Amino acid sequence: MCCQVVMDVERTLKRFPPDISPEKRQELMDKLTRVIMTVLQRNPLFHYYQGYHDVGITFLLVCGEKLAILLLEELSLTHLREFLQPTMERTQRWLAYLYPMLAAQSPALYNHLEECGVGTMFCLPWLITWYAHSLSEYRHVVRLYDFLLASPPLMPIYVAGAIILHREQQLLAVPCDMPSMHQALSRVRFMYKRLPPASLSDGVDRYLLRQKQREEAERAERDRRIAARKHASGRSPAWWLPSQLRRAMWATSAGYGRTWAFAAGTVALVAVALGVASIYFRPDS
Repeated sequence: MCCQVVMDVERTLKRFPPDISPEKRQELMDKLTRVIMTVLQRNPLFHYYQGYHDVGITFLLVCGEKLAILLLEELSLTHLREFLQPTMERTQRWLAYLYPMLAAQSPALYNHLEECGVGTMFCLPWLITWYAHSLSEYRHVVRLYDFLLASPPLMPIYVAGAIILHREQQLLAVPCDMPSMHQALSRVRFMYKRLPPASLSDGVDRYLLRQKQREEAERAERDRRIAARKHASGRSPAWWLPSQLRRAMWATSAGYGRTWAFAAGTVALVAVALGVASIYFRPDS
């Protein structure tokens, strides 16, 4: 885990002030590593995820090392808790709030996104980093963090919904295919009072059920194709015979059983072989 933290910290260069010296940058990177590792060591049940360092560097730049540790730990026990679990199951449920929200606000956009099959993973970095990974300007990051710190834990997904709805007309004009829509979405007081999480819970369950059914249908289709290929590769050696001979063999099978069918097939094969031989291997006259 420590190695992963160090690797991620080294990738945060764009988050540091552009005019600092290499020595100062290295000092900040060391502090960020200490901030993250201190929180994780104090809370052994936390499971580090990529993007956690984006939250940590924001607090470090604003508050310094000591306060950053306190803030990151408190936030990890509350707002970020679902992302620090052993699996992504709870995170995926939070992401699933997006589609019922869009369905309530813009059925046309909801249907378009569903038809594209773009899913919710495009906004995963928004959610787990509080947009710090996606926003390019520091002032926008800290302004948004002020808002999210004073908001309920699910507010980042409402911000995602607001962003998407703000670009509704642009997104409706995107061709209905997953790569194009994913690219368009990735470039990219909100609806909380009007659509509280409790009002969306049933929609979340329905969305997750549809996703599961879609995955099961795709898996069943793959299994069917695999079985069809296996069946084709294991067909009877007589599959290449003329259709009249195959029908004669099947008719014989229905009337006299497998033994007679095999005998009839063998006779048919011999007859075909003799016919071919008589054409291509005539004795010289």
